[in-house]
Amino acid sequence: MPSIPRAPPCRIENNCIWGGEVVATGTNGEGPYSLSRDYMLVRLAMRIPGSFNVRYAGWSLEETVPESATVIGHPNGMPMTIANDHDPIEHNDRCDRQGMMWRLSVDEGQLIIGHFGSPVLDANQRVRGNLLTGASCTGNSRSCAFSLRYNWTFGPPGSRLIDHLPGGDTRVLSVPSR
Repeated sequence: MPSIPRAPPCRIENNCIWGGEVVATGTNGEGPYSLSRDYMLVRLAMRIPGSFNVRYAGWSLEETVPESATVIGHPNGMPMTIANDHDPIEHNDRCDRQGMMWRLSVDEGQLIIGHFGSPVLDANQRVRGNLLTGASCTGNSRSCAFSLRYNWTFGPPGSRLIDHLPGGDTRVLSVPSR
């Protein structure tokens, strides 16, 4: 797996940590804009200080489609954006893969190119999938997302999500946010 460039740790008052290792990725190696599963799991080079007051998102492999969804992202390195779909999420019949692809219709906020790979969270703040396509600037509010189940065992052993997330090597179907 490629490494993220290491730099000296920032001072705590700067609220940043530099350095880490990519442990799982959904890219297919055909370039940054190729169709892929578009996610990356990074192990930080140091523990996050308690003073950061971090809340960790859980995850869920439930087969049910979420009733609503929130997408959080930093498209193209811009400040964090949040988009919400308050309506029941739909299966994406056009390109569905064993019931593991969804269509989101954003009610609040906006998804733009660069949101690809952003986590899709359910009402319990658990990651349920990741965004595959963000709506373009044409005003189209529909986006596609992969279920986390679709990505769970993607890749060679040792570089899959199942190998690195808590409870991944067991039959656990979800881990709560904390």
